[in-house]
Amino acid sequence: MKYFNIQNPSQPGHFNTNQITYLTDESFIPKPGREYEIEITNLNSANPDFKDFKGLKSKTYIPERISTTSEIIENTDTTFYKYRLDITFDDPADKKNYYFLTVSFIQSLDSISIDTLDMDEVWNKEDPFGELSFGWQNISYRLQDANNYTPRDQDQQMYGPMPLNGELINDEKFNGQTKTYSLNLWSSEVYPDDFHKYFVIELMHVSEEYYKYYSAISKQLSSQNDVFSEPAQLYSNVENGIGIFAGATIATEYIEIK
Repeated sequence: MKYFNIQNPSQPGHFNTNQITYLTDESFIPKPGREYEIEITNLNSANPDFKDFKGLKSKTYIPERISTTSEIIENTDTTFYKYRLDITFDDPADKKNYYFLTVSFIQSLDSISIDTLDMDEVWNKEDPFGELSFGWQNISYRLQDANNYTPRDQDQQMYGPMPLNGELINDEKFNGQTKTYSLNLWSSEVYPDDFHKYFVIELMHVSEEYYKYYSAISKQLSSQNDVFSEPAQLYSNVENGIGIFAGATIATEYIEIK
C-alpha cells in the first residue's frame, strides 16, 4: 500500500484534488464493466475520535473505455478561425452515460515521445520536463457541441466560465448516437514552424457518482462570487460519512502537427 497527500486545486481525471489522502495498491487493477464496493469496518478503538464509528461503505462501477476519433478541418465561413478540431465518439445505447472531455495543446522545441507522455505530469507541473522549451495549455474552454457550433469571428470571442477546465457531459439528448464536439483553432496552433505541436484529447467515461459530484463542484465554483446564488449541495455516496467513491476509464488521443 502507498499513501499520497495532495493539497492542490481540484482537477477531475488527474492526480490532484483538494485536501485528499490517497491509498493505492498497485496489485489491484479495477476492470471496466464491473461494480466495486469499498467498506471500512474497523478503526483504532483506542482513539476517542472513533468511539461512535459505524463503518463506511460505498459502491460504484467502472464504465467501459470509449475512444475518440478526431480530425482538423478547415473552416470556410469565418475570417478569423481558419481551422477547427472535430472530436467524435460513439455513445453506448440502452444505459445512461457520463463523460468528462478535455483538450490540451502542447508545443516543444524538441520532439516528444507522445505515446509515452504522462499527462498527469503535464497537468500538475508548469514545466513537466524542466525545460523552458516546453509549453502546455488547456484549451478545453473553446469546446462547443457540434450541433450548436459557431465558427465565431474575432469580436465574438465570448466564452463562458469553465470551472472544471473541461466539459462535463451526460448523454440524455444523444444516447446511443455518434456525438461530435468542435473546437476553434488559432492559425499558430496549426501552421508548421520550429515547434513540435500536439493536440491531446482525453475522454473520460465516468460513473454517475462521478458526474453528480463534479456537477455539484462546478455549480459551487461558478456561483462562489454570486451573493444571490443558492448554495449547491455537495453530492456524497458514502454511507455513514461524506465523500465520493466513483469510477472512470480514460481514452487518450494524440494529434501531431507536421
